[in-house]
Amino acid sequence: MGKTLFASRCGVRALGSVGAACATWLLLGAGFARPAQKSQLPSAPLDVENAEIVQLEHRWLQDDQTGNSADLDRILASDFLRPFPPGGTFIGKKAMLLYAHTRAAHPGAAQAKFDQLRVWFYGNTAIARGVLTTKDAQGQVVRKLLFTDVFVRRQGRWQAVSAQENEAPAR
Repeated sequence: MGKTLFASRCGVRALGSVGAACATWLLLGAGFARPAQKSQLPSAPLDVENAEIVQLEHRWLQDDQTGNSADLDRILASDFLRPFPPGGTFIGKKAMLLYAHTRAAHPGAAQAKFDQLRVWFYGNTAIARGVLTTKDAQGQVVRKLLFTDVFVRRQGRWQAVSAQENEAPAR
């Protein structure tokens, strides 16, 4: 069984409205969080590992929002794949980088934040799961996503190899 650590709630910039299909694969469950809080008493290396995954989640969302495809290129593994239900297929790193690049030209006014972010470790694999809630300028919840991101440690660094989001009722 994996060890669990928590990252607390935090605010992030809006993702905006870019169409249901694109927004679905844009929100990869990343965001900015405060330092992780322990739910169990892990060893020191696990604290460091958790902080690395949480930091990657932060950067991933920021890179999606700013179009920083160079940084996103380091986060996503060359064999990254994620389901793209509207297209009935899977998309890879190349499509994610292209979308991040075009995303920067369409900033949004909504604000997203984590309701939850947890990280589990299984050897050289880390699974980040959580809830990302997006609110419009009036503070109304317009979107809630449940997400799972999978990271693998290769050659001493963590990279994302898969991600999936599922819409939840916006309440």
